Amino acid sequence: NSTLGYSFNRLPLLPNDRVRIDDIAEDRQKRIWVATSKGLFYATDGIHFNHFPLFDSDTGGVFVQKLQIDTLRKRMWVGTRFNGIFFIENDKPFKFTGIDKNAEISTIVQDFKGDIWFGTRNSGVFHYDGSNIKQIKETDGVSSNLIYVLYADSDYLWIGTNLGLDRLSLAEYSKGKIDLRHYGSSEGLPDLEINLNGVLADGDDGFWIATNGGLAHYQKSLDKINNIPPKVSITNLLLRSQPTPWADYASDIDELTGLPSQLKLSYWQNHLTFEFAGVSFKNPQGVKYAWFLEGLDNSWVESKNRQAVYSNLQPGKTYRLHLKAANSDGIWSGEVISMPIYIAPPFWATWWFRLLSIIAIGLLIYWYVNRRIQYLKERQEELEAMVEQRTVELREQLDIVDDKNRQIMDSIMYAKFLQTSMLPSVDDFKKYFNDAFIFYRPKDFVSGDFYWFCHHKNLSVFAVADCTGHGVPGAIVSVICENALRNAVKECDYQNPAQILTITNAHVVEFFTQSQKSIHDGMEIALAIFNHHTLELDFSGAKLPLYYISGGEVVKLKPDIYRIGWDKEKVLYNNQRVKLSKNDLIFAFTDGFCDQFGAETGQKFSSARLKSLLVDNNQQPHTYIEQLLSITFDQWRGFTEQTDDVLVMGIKV
Repeated sequence: NSTLGYSFNRLPLLPNDRVRIDDIAEDRQKRIWVATSKGLFYATDGIHFNHFPLFDSDTGGVFVQKLQIDTLRKRMWVGTRFNGIFFIENDKPFKFTGIDKNAEISTIVQDFKGDIWFGTRNSGVFHYDGSNIKQIKETDGVSSNLIYVLYADSDYLWIGTNLGLDRLSLAEYSKGKIDLRHYGSSEGLPDLEINLNGVLADGDDGFWIATNGGLAHYQKSLDKINNIPPKVSITNLLLRSQPTPWADYASDIDELTGLPSQLKLSYWQNHLTFEFAGVSFKNPQGVKYAWFLEGLDNSWVESKNRQAVYSNLQPGKTYRLHLKAANSDGIWSGEVISMPIYIAPPFWATWWFRLLSIIAIGLLIYWYVNRRIQYLKERQEELEAMVEQRTVELREQLDIVDDKNRQIMDSIMYAKFLQTSMLPSVDDFKKYFNDAFIFYRPKDFVSGDFYWFCHHKNLSVFAVADCTGHGVPGAIVSVICENALRNAVKECDYQNPAQILTITNAHVVEFFTQSQKSIHDGMEIALAIFNHHTLELDFSGAKLPLYYISGGEVVKLKPDIYRIGWDKEKVLYNNQRVKLSKNDLIFAFTDGFCDQFGAETGQKFSSARLKSLLVDNNQQPHTYIEQLLSITFDQWRGFTEQTDDVLVMGIKV
């Protein structure tokens, strides 16, 4: 206006000038910052504005709504509509984290302590004290999560929403309590919806607030607390949500309320609605109530609702409703009014009915028990006679079974004796070798595994064999195979182990063929002949290898793939000859040790682990190795069942 000496000039921000401006701020360097719908702009001369990107890809699409100079931390806070919060420090932008990423920032304010408060359009208020972030929302008592205004004076934080104005006590908040007071139409607001950032301080005693219905002014000195509590009374009592003529139920009726002072109801009249009112001349809409139904509730229920509804109340009890009210400033009535109500139980729940029922049930039980005892006595006599007869029959059958069991056990023990006598002793080996050990543990009384030895002139013939099965079936097969092996050794004049196995196989196949059985049984065997003069070892195997340790190295002599008892085609086994040295260790084993499951891991022991154990201890005395194998096997097996017959044999040259 030239008359007044003022002049206004339009300052362009963008080429097309189609931009919304929501906030303006001036920093310590006297730079002007402008929050727009197209990003953040600044000017150092107050005329020429430049875009300030908040992140690398910011080309002007960030909706900036609020700026706040932080005098304590020497930074400027930037609140955006859809991109969260940033702060500018030393002319560099930083993203502020810790607040819900979906929160739409609408306003920011710094209180007198220097703490920062963020208002959002969808998540209430966030408080930042420099290290921690706390949220205040509708469930904490704020009128709405849609925040338009934040304003802080020396005592309170004022929160403007779309549903009115809330006042938060900063002193109580610092103690961990949220003390909120609401201001609405009853307190003089022209409209409940506050305009975005529409607040202006008017000294420490008040401020101006803009609403959709006009401008309002708050003056602290005129804001007095109403210390007069409301007068509260129960105005009506509904039965099953319907008005009830209580004069038909009781004689002591209050003339003012029409309600009885002592009320007794039937068990089915257990749906009650209490109506009440509290009289407060200042802001009567702000009156709130608290009630407590003694006999049901455990705590007071607070609400602005003027009804308390209780359904399905348990009969046989006396209930007492306690009621009080508070005005809009939270001043509670000192007097608590009460109303007692007794709901009678149904006749079947009364003490006399229960007593008669107990007597009747007792007599019925007594009659039934006597009848039952008489019947059971008669039945017992019949059963005793039947049991006596059956006992005699069972005793006769048991004697027969015991006799059969004794015969079977005698046969098994005799078979064990025969099999044991068939096996050579360790001393037989030690007569011709430096040392020897045998770890032999059948799964049952008798075994399908066996070892064999004989000496002829300068030759020692020895074998480790595993016949099909274990227990009695395995032992039978082992006897057949051992007999065939013995005959074959003699036929071959204690030489040529491959020829011995070929002849043994023929004998076994012939035996099972004559018995008219399909051949499913057989034997895996490692057979060796050692020449004590030349220290040469001849080996032939049927699926069972032989090992020797020489110079600390383990050498495996591989067997042929056909077991003894193979009748599919003519089988020829092969010889292998090796030269040994003094103190070399020869060993062989069946699969029982390797296939044993461990108690802790559930895994098999494995041949690799067994070979490693023998290699590590091959220089030890063989009595020590035999004890070590026994201890290792027992510790590995634990309490699990032994899976197969176990045989490990070792000979030192």
